[in-house]
Amino acid sequence: MKTSRLFIGIIIGISLALSSCASTPDPEITDSTTPREIIQYAQTSYDKGKTQKALEYYDILIKRFGTNTALYVEAKYEIGHIQMKEKYYSKARVNLQEVVDIYSGARNGSIPGAFYILAKNDLEKCEGKKDAPRLTFWDKLLGK
Repeated sequence: MKTSRLFIGIIIGISLALSSCASTPDPEITDSTTPREIIQYAQTSYDKGKTQKALEYYDILIKRFGTNTALYVEAKYEIGHIQMKEKYYSKARVNLQEVVDIYSGARNGSIPGAFYILAKNDLEKCEGKKDAPRLTFWDKLLGK
């Protein structure tokens, strides 16, 4: 009797621990979601290791608010920055170069200058680097 109570107690404890660690669902984007909220969702997703979800949020930002040059530049920079950190250098270079090119055609002060500097710095970090090889499911399974 004591053993079964102990076993049940352990099962309940493990269940509670696992349920408290369950991740919260990703926020939904509605018509009333602001650009700043979308950017925050993207940054939070990336911080939680959800790289693909972060990129999706930045893509949504571009699709919904891409006519706003400042928001477009911010999203493109963030996408390029994530790609650089994930060692997708060829993709990162394309997005970061686009940010730099936008600044060359913009009037002074029309868009925040910080992303120009950040994009230039990240482009330098990408210089001469090749994309990291990507392991397939089978490579990982076989320990390659």
